[in-house]
Amino acid sequence: AVIQKKVKQIRWTGIGAKIWGAFVLLLLLLAFVAYTGVTAISRLVTTSADLDRINQTIVLGERIARLSERQISAVRGFLLTGDPTYESSSNQAHMELTTTLNQLRTMAKQAETVQLLEDVAAASNQFQQAVEPLFATRPEDAADLQLALSQMRDPQVQLKDAIDRLQQNREKRHRELSATVAQTLRESRAMILGAAV
Repeated sequence: AVIQKKVKQIRWTGIGAKIWGAFVLLLLLLAFVAYTGVTAISRLVTTSADLDRINQTIVLGERIARLSERQISAVRGFLLTGDPTYESSSNQAHMELTTTLNQLRTMAKQAETVQLLEDVAAASNQFQQAVEPLFATRPEDAADLQLALSQMRDPQVQLKDAIDRLQQNREKRHRELSATVAQTLRESRAMILGAAV
């Protein structure tokens, strides 16, 4: 009986202990790799969702720019020809622009983006207010027409600048998130490879 106890003690302190130790170490290593993988996937999913949202905001920002150009073209067309269909085209573009801005507002998460959207909305409203009197009474002679176009210029430039700032902000955020995704991938690979070594 004493000999059997000595043999069992030797097993647990000798080869058996090393095997159990290696097994526990292997389990810890697998747990670390699993945790690293789950954490990396979670970060990638979150960042990818943000990246998708940013891509959608970029598309909507481009739509706002196109609608603004369409509205400006319609106002100019009305001033040059007097055709009332240009007025309805301008109003339609303004309504679609407002709707698109509202869509962007629901997607905006950063205070800077919200402020840029408010700047675009304010500039769009100023432009609309500047052109409404022109639709009411279209200038007939060349001097009045030139004056009307020049009065429209400042609100038009402010609108374009506000839209440009919004688009630059979205593109910057897209680059930042793309870099975050790349960094997360590098970190995940390094952790997994480090654990495997």
